[in-house]
Parts: sequence; structure tokens; C-alpha cells
Amino acid sequence: MTSLSIIIVFVFGIFFFSQFAYAEVFIPEKEYVGYFDSDGIYTVVGAIRNWESYPVIPTISITILDGDEIIKRDFPYVNIMPSKDLPFKFKFPEVKTANPILNEAEIDFIVGFNEAPGLEVIYDNTLVVHDDGHVTGRVINTSEKTISDVKLLAVIHGKGNVVLDVGQNAVPITNLGPGEIAEFAMYPDPSVSSQVLYYSCFAPADDTIIPVSTTRNDERFFFRYDSGAWYAYAEFNDKGTELTMRMQNSYPIETYANFEFPVSSVDEKFDVTLNGEQVEFLQSIDEMGNWHVAYTVEPYSNGVLKINGFSENYEFDNTVIPLWVKDRAAAWSSGMIDEKSFINGVDFLIEEDFINTESDQDFKIPKWFKNSAGWWSQGLITDEEFTQSLEFLIQNKIFN
Repeated sequence: MTSLSIIIVFVFGIFFFSQFAYAEVFIPEKEYVGYFDSDGIYTVVGAIRNWESYPVIPTISITILDGDEIIKRDFPYVNIMPSKDLPFKFKFPEVKTANPILNEAEIDFIVGFNEAPGLEVIYDNTLVVHDDGHVTGRVINTSEKTISDVKLLAVIHGKGNVVLDVGQNAVPITNLGPGEIAEFAMYPDPSVSSQVLYYSCFAPADDTIIPVSTTRNDERFFFRYDSGAWYAYAEFNDKGTELTMRMQNSYPIETYANFEFPVSSVDEKFDVTLNGEQVEFLQSIDEMGNWHVAYTVEPYSNGVLKINGFSENYEFDNTVIPLWVKDRAAAWSSGMIDEKSFINGVDFLIEEDFINTESDQDFKIPKWFKNSAGWWSQGLITDEEFTQSLEFLIQNKIFN
């Protein structure tokens, strides 16, 4: 396909969807598919469309019927500006049957933030889809600020406008000054590369950090990672000192991985191996007091990643509530989201033992409690005071 064809498809897409836009956050049916990738892993791709008048941060709930099993996973995603699309791609190695059924996705969201990355694709003859299915092109920083660690995403199509995959620039675009131009390249999964015709919905994502939780010393352990590769099945050994994950980089280009862990001890010294071989990495601590373990991911690499050196003295801290729950409280108290969206955050606090309650009932929160949620989001009351008030409501069955 020529660059001119890509531009025509892009412009037509804007015109077509503007005619039928309506105020909500959704995944178009024709841009939501599942397929088995080149490593035999069931993969779900699509694009979220935000037609609200404000930015949103969605959570995507995906359900798959895998024979007699029902697989459901929630994926917190990144900020999406109004009237914009943002592609996504998630993998399900737990799918075992040859013909799984992908159900319609459910979308929940909180109010996002108004600052966009300010990165745009240049639609000229440098935007080229190559014979092997990968695309190269250029982007320009249209903002007045230097851009750091921004990724570029796109939906990959085949004949008949069929969605094949979602591509990601495997190397982050970083330290790009105002008006500066950078080159990019995206590769489809090898299983669909021969079918690729064009790319659409190019969109920058300024935060594609993926939250993960697993069990460590019989408690929940939360960490995050940012990478052009894919990681899953995080497990600790019995002592809680070694973290094992399965990793995969299906692309013929070098990428990176950056893991963020809470600090158990300032004396923790990590060791990283892939399939038993030592991996060169950098260990650092950020301004928030979290460990970072970063390394270069080789092309076409996969296998078992092990990170050793965690302290045995880790204790779960059920007083530090994730920031997204506080963001959701602020949005609910100001009327930007409904009660159901806020209760999903409360359900998370119950499931992860931030709130001590034996209640398993559905509940509705009294309207007057919005004031408490607003005070908490503004830092006027503590996390402990907020969770204690929620515990009181639930345990005493104070419902509307």
C-alpha cells in the first residue's frame, strides 16, 4: 500500500467516525479480535474510542470462553484524550482450546488528565508499509515541551479492513525537543505479517506501564513494568526472594524492560537471568522510593526470566492505597463518574484486604458519603480514616 493510500484511509476514518460519534467510551466491534500469535498464545487486540468531552483512564474487562472454562481479566489502561482512539493488545497464555470464544469487552473508566503527549505521525512518502508487513515512518513533537518515554501504537489491518494486530514502537521516543523529528518502526506478529495491508489509528501513549500482582509470603505483592516485550505468570519462591516470569519478544528488533518494585530493604541486591543465563541490568531507586530493574531485551528472545535478591522480610502494607482508587473517588465526588464506577474501586479495596470486612454483598453508598470521598481525594482525611468509614458502612449494612 502506498503512503497516499494510508493518508486516504486515515482521513476517511476521521470523517466516517465523526458522522456517528456519540458520547461514551467504547471498543468498535470491528476493531476487537482475538487470534493465536506466532508462539501459540491467544492474543486480544482492539482500539478504545473516547467520545466523552474529557480525558479518561479506562479499565478493560475481557472475558473468554475457553471450552468449559471462563477466563476473565481486568486491564487498567492509560490516559485517552477526548475524540481520540488508543489501540491495545493483551495476551492470554492460559487459553488451552483451539476455538475460544471472545465475548464483548466491558469498559469502566475514571476521569483522566488533560495533557496530551503532543506527538504526531508525519503523513508523507516516508510512511511506508514494507513487504514483510512492518511499517517505518517519522513523528514530530508538536508541543512546547521535550518529550520523554512516549510510545506509538497503531492498529494493523489486512484485506477487507480486517483487524490483524496492534503494533507498538518497540523503542520509546525520548528526549525529543519541540519541533524535532524522530524515526519509528513497528512490526506485526510474525503469524500475520504476510497479510498486512495498512496501519491506522496511530496514537501516542505517554504511559504504558502495566500493573501486576502476585503472591509473596502469603500476601499480595504489587509491582509494575514497562517494556516492548510481554511478561506473564509472575510467581515468587517459598521464601519470597526470587520472582519468576515467562517473557516473550516476538519481534526482530531489540527492545527493553523496566521493572518497578516496592523496597523491602535498602540492602536488596538483585540478580537477573533468562533461561539460566546471566543478564546485564541496571538497578536503581527512584524519588518515590521504588526499586527499578532495567535491561535490554534481545530480538526474538523468550523463556523464563528470574529476578533474585528480594528480602525475606517483606510485609504487605494494607495502608497504601493505589492512586487510581483515590482518582476514582475524586471523579465520583465531583459527579464525573457514576456510583457503580466508584464501587468497583471499593470492591478492589475489599478483595485486596485494604478494608477488613466479611461482607460479600452488593451495596450502594449513601449520597452523603460523597463528601468523605472528596475530602479523602484532596488529602483532608487520611487513608486510614477513609477505609475505616467504609468498613463502618459495610459492616453495619448502611445502604440506600
